[in-house]
Amino acid sequence: MHSIATGAIERHGLILRETDAAPDGASTLFMFETIVTDVQWSALNIGSLTILVNACSATTADWTMWPWRHALTFDARSMKLALRYSSDMGLSPAAIAQTDFVYRRLEDLSARSIPLFRCLDLSGPGARRALAELASEWRTLSGDTISMLRILEPFVRQRLIRHYAHNCQILQQFLDEGFKSKSDRVNIWGEIELPILAQKRRQARLPTKTSCKLRVGAQIVPVTLVDLSQSGAGITCRMALQVGQEVKLEFADGKSVDARVAWRTEERCGLAFDKQLSLAAVVGGEIRGA
Repeated sequence: MHSIATGAIERHGLILRETDAAPDGASTLFMFETIVTDVQWSALNIGSLTILVNACSATTADWTMWPWRHALTFDARSMKLALRYSSDMGLSPAAIAQTDFVYRRLEDLSARSIPLFRCLDLSGPGARRALAELASEWRTLSGDTISMLRILEPFVRQRLIRHYAHNCQILQQFLDEGFKSKSDRVNIWGEIELPILAQKRRQARLPTKTSCKLRVGAQIVPVTLVDLSQSGAGITCRMALQVGQEVKLEFADGKSVDARVAWRTEERCGLAFDKQLSLAAVVGGEIRGA
């Protein structure tokens, strides 16, 4: 496990519009991986908040939930739209229903938790009572999330690399701690120790092999796009790029995206986009020349 400071949990968001086309072919697996990645980071968030609220409600520690208020910023619309394509991904009705239920509950509970998370004084009996009731609701949500992961796990084992299935196990154990009112992971300053996930990437990447151009200052360099996600890309490039260098990736259809070099090896490097692409742009091949 590793320790993080309060407020450090982040989760990626799917970008999906109601007008986006349904995925097909290899994109179907990419869409499934994207949903699983989002589900697992949501589960990590739920488990963390449950354990933190457990700790805050069970002690008279000199800290509040204020530093974690930003973790309540949640919007389930993206997942609701993604689940419209669940039949293309072969998910069972039970998996669809439980995932939809958890996301709706998370959206509702996050909104109702905001007042107490913003409260700087939780010492009064009324605030303590409200916090205890809130902790009970978060524990219930943790239990529901465990059920969601258990239902999804067979699909994950069949279709994705083993790291995702391993994450399912880790997250179920983590959520179970919160469900059982445990808070040993929280220190006296309100910081939580998170489990180490086998798969840390927050967005799925779609393998591809497409010729693109990389604009580096006044230079234009031919590159090969190796994989693509909403937030970044892997490319092969013979130019000696520097980590942190600002570039522009130009796709086959002429569209482009500003990026920076996140890492590099001798001939390959990873780009982090300044602005996320839509999910449709990735799975539909509209910017890859597919």
